Parts: sequence; structure tokens; C-alpha cells
Amino acid sequence: MDNEFDPRDKDNEWRLATIRMTAEAFIERHYTQELTYFDHFWQMLSCKIRETLDSPSTGGLAIEPAGQLVEAVSLARAGSFDLVTPIVMGTIGQTLWELKDKQPQPAELEQLVASSAAGLGASASLSACLIKHVPGLLMDILACESDCKEALVGNPPPPQYEIWTLGKRFIVDSIAAYEQRHDQYLLWFDLREISHASSHTGRKRIGQQAIRVLTYLVKNLGVVRSAKDLYREAWDSMPDEVHKSHIDAIEQQLTKLNQFSQHEFRKYLLRGQGEGYGLRESFADRYFLFRRLR
Repeated sequence: MDNEFDPRDKDNEWRLATIRMTAEAFIERHYTQELTYFDHFWQMLSCKIRETLDSPSTGGLAIEPAGQLVEAVSLARAGSFDLVTPIVMGTIGQTLWELKDKQPQPAELEQLVASSAAGLGASASLSACLIKHVPGLLMDILACESDCKEALVGNPPPPQYEIWTLGKRFIVDSIAAYEQRHDQYLLWFDLREISHASSHTGRKRIGQQAIRVLTYLVKNLGVVRSAKDLYREAWDSMPDEVHKSHIDAIEQQLTKLNQFSQHEFRKYLLRGQGEGYGLRESFADRYFLFRRLR
């Protein structure tokens, strides 16, 4: 019968939803300035990604030249946009297509991401960022596969949050209990926001770069890490040596965090020999970072 349900349709709807969720999370964390363009590019490319998923065999996702894409969505003049967002979408789409229904090992997933990014013409720096971060994102989202698939033919799935507090990372269904203690936290950030207003005054604002510095420090609570490691993680850069400009950039973001917290943040800062940074373990209950996964 023509209207007989094809289980592949359900699987591909789930894959498409997974591609969007993963791509948006990646852009949000590592190319925040492009988040504004995300929906425009998704509208353009989702049908092409779907065609790739539906195809029994494919050479990959074709992406038009930069000028055509930019002109089509009226985002910028040709040549002023480097196609990060569509390449990210295409890389994740191609990777998920190659996976089929396998549960990959991390090393295999990294290889798939690398080959997919290369096939779409990703720059060396973008490829490195994709290989470093996309496998972990995909593994987390693939772990929710059964819930996501059921949600496509039933009721919407319950909310799910990724949170950082108490020196740990959790996946939870609700943050209501934490919200009741909102005022007890020195720093409270919804990571989906591009800019954050202070809960103390409402006037001070802080951007994503400071949040990335904070995230790295709380992931290593109680441990002093080198300035080189901190800069590498928070700026997605690989400097051979740490220079004064790198230290100045780190200090600038630490100052922003200190000002945002009514000059309380630096009281918890650890400094090692040379140029090292960390946060005291007593900071564990003073911060709450979260993002809604679905």
C-alpha cells in the first residue's frame, strides 16, 4: 500500500533531529557569532541532508559555493562569510549517515568526522574543532536515541538539561530544585544565551568567551592548569608558546567574571607557579551552568 508506514522514515526523522541538535550545540559553544544565522541555513540545507539520509548510496552532501549560499539567505556580501555553519551541518549529517545504526567507538567516530569534514572542504582549524568536540556531542545525544525516536511518533519528550555544578557534569530532567536556590549561586548561566545579564544589578553583562574560561576552570576544580591549556580550550587555539597577549586575554575574561560577580570571583582563584590558573574546591557550590538539550 502506498501509505504503508516505512520505519526508515521514522529513523531518518530522528537522524535529522539529531543532526540539528548536534550542529546547533556545536555552533552555540564554539562559533557563537554565527548562531543568528543557524535557522536560515537549516531551512536551506535540511531538505538536502534529508535526501542524503534517504539515499541508499551517496557521495556526500553537496554544498553550493559560498557566494550562492550567502546571497540566497541574504546574510552578507559574497566572500564575507566562510561557511562554518553549513559545513558543520553537512559534516554531522554525513557522519550520521555513515554510522547507520551502529554504536561507534570514539576513535571510529573521530575518523568519520574527520573524513566528512575534509570532504566538505572544512578549513584546518574548523576540522580540528569538529574532530575534538563533535564526537562527544554525538555520543551524548545518541545515548538518548530511543527516547528521541519514540517522541517523533508520540508525545513530545520531557525536557532534558546538561548542567555543571559541584565540580561535576550531570544530565537531568529538571532544574527546578536548583532554580529554587538560584540566589545562593555566585554565577548562574544559561549557556544557550549569547549574552548574560547580572542577577545582582541587571546592568552588567558578560559574553561567551568569559563563560568558556569559567567552564574550563570548573571542569578542573581544585586543580591549577597552565595558561597554555586554558587558552587552548577556551579559545580553541593551539599556540606554541604563551605570550603576553594570551595572558592579557585570559586576565581580561577573569576580570569580567569578577566584576559580574560583585568582585567575589577572584577570591576563589588559584594561581600556580608561572602562569597557571585554577579555582578552589570551595567554589563547587557557588556556580550553576546549564543548557537545555531538548
